[in-house]
Amino acid sequence: MPPVRTERGLDRLVNFSDAVVAIAITLLVLPLVDAAPSLADRTLGEFLRENLSMVLAFGLSFMLISRYWLRHHLIFEHVRDYDATLARLNVIWLAVVVLVPFTQYGLSAAQSSRPDLDGMYIGNLLAISVATVVLERYLVRHPELLRDNVIHDDIRPPVVEAVLLALVLVLAVLVPRVGPGWLVLLLLPKPIRQLSGRLRVRRRG
Repeated sequence: MPPVRTERGLDRLVNFSDAVVAIAITLLVLPLVDAAPSLADRTLGEFLRENLSMVLAFGLSFMLISRYWLRHHLIFEHVRDYDATLARLNVIWLAVVVLVPFTQYGLSAAQSSRPDLDGMYIGNLLAISVATVVLERYLVRHPELLRDNVIHDDIRPPVVEAVLLALVLVLAVLVPRVGPGWLVLLLLPKPIRQLSGRLRVRRRG
């Protein structure tokens, strides 16, 4: 007899995910908290200049985790049921999300751009993006887990972002001077999707 999946079970799955992400996003600020005592003998401007890499790494990581959580939230807004595989895929997604505070610390602790640390951080983001794609692909292939009014366009995997992150990872290793600066390419997925949508409309016309 298959195990019974209840609405309470789905709520617990989502609530657990939200709690894990909340802890991960809170841990991002710890390097700045550790550096805060130095404010006693320097101005805020001096503190920001001396810890610019940590401030930028925190801001970037906070923005990206928030972005991935919002995508995760939108995914599960369409879910009405779950199975063991979906739960496991969700745990894998959480596992790569909670690594971000660690890889961010490695990124901000380096005095200059280092291909190994840059690659570790960007690779972490790539792993989250791939885990998101896999999660969404699984739901597309199992529509019985989705609400009745959901169409495939509502659960469309962000493959473009995963491809761009793979490109950013290669560029960060090959051109270390720019390092994580290549992450600016993440601004491209939306324009690319819009262009792709226009091309599809023209073909149908």
